[in-house]
Amino acid sequence: MQCIIENCEEKLSEWLYLEYKHAANIWHGKLCFTNVREERMYALLSNLTSAVFKEHVYELALENLIVLDPLAEKSLEPEDMQKADYIVIGGILGDREFTGKTKRLITEKIKGVARNLGKTQLSIDIAAYVAYQVLQGKRLSEIPLTVEVEIEHPDGHITVLPYGYPIVDGKVLITPGLIRYLQRSMGGQE
Repeated sequence: MQCIIENCEEKLSEWLYLEYKHAANIWHGKLCFTNVREERMYALLSNLTSAVFKEHVYELALENLIVLDPLAEKSLEPEDMQKADYIVIGGILGDREFTGKTKRLITEKIKGVARNLGKTQLSIDIAAYVAYQVLQGKRLSEIPLTVEVEIEHPDGHITVLPYGYPIVDGKVLITPGLIRYLQRSMGGQE
C-alpha cells in the first residue's frame, strides 16, 4: 500500500509544507506526491520522498485506488485497504466546511473507490495518519478525534483550528511545527 497526495495547491506555503512533511513521516517513505508542477515545490518535496510527479494521479497508469473524499457515501474500513494498492489524499488546505473540492478535482476524474474518514474535516497530514491507522487494522470508531483545537498564543490571542486531530496517548496530535508557525505568523512572535 502506498499513499499518494494529489497536490491541489499552486504554491507551497510553510503550513502546507509542514503538513506534507508530517504525512511523509507517518507513511515511512511509502508516500508520493502528484501534480507538483511548480519548481520550488518539486525540489522541496523531493527532499521528503523520491516519488514526486508532475502528472495528476489520474494521468498515471495506476489501478486499485481508494480516494479519500469527505463526500463519499461509505467510510474507509480495514478491509478496503487490503484490496487496494494506493490510497489517494487530496492535497487541499481546508476550509471551515466541506466544499466538494476533492470530488471535483480528484474523485470524478479517477477510476477508483471513494471512501470518507467520517464527518469531521481533517488536515492533509491527519487524513494520512487516520488512513495509516486503518491500514494497521483500526476502525474509524477506534481513532478518537477532536472536533477542533484552540491554540493559545503568548499574547493571549487564540487561534481555533476547526479540524479533527487524533488523541494519541492522551495528547492531541498536531502537525509538528504548526503551533510555532501560528504563534509566529498570527501572534507576531519570532
